[in-house]
Amino acid sequence: MKKVILTLIMLWFSASVYVKAQVVVNGINVNNLDIQYIKLIGYDKWSVHSKTSSEAMVWLDFGQGLDLRKSSEFLRPANGNSQEPIHFKSVIEALNYLYRNGWELIQQYQPEPNSYQHYVLQRSAGSKQDR
Repeated sequence: MKKVILTLIMLWFSASVYVKAQVVVNGINVNNLDIQYIKLIGYDKWSVHSKTSSEAMVWLDFGQGLDLRKSSEFLRPANGNSQEPIHFKSVIEALNYLYRNGWELIQQYQPEPNSYQHYVLQRSAGSKQDR
């Protein structure tokens, strides 16, 4: 019985390691594209009452052109085929999400004073998804 349980645990762990991460923006899985670099543009919205970041506005540029009038929604699989949007509390949370999905920060800059922060990310070595 212990061998059966141990085998099932090992199979479950092995399967979970091979689950493919997804960074889906406007219906496009960025991890499946033949690209090496993406740019996250964003800022934290601050709550006047608590003086803490309550939500981040983020856009992901992967060469598709941007509409800065609306925030990009990152989508992730939730229970199989359904997908739910991720709403980030801060830009750092969005960067951490991208890192967990195979993207590394290589540069951060602010083009002008009081403008959005720009974060250039590169696909991590060894994280290239099957296309």
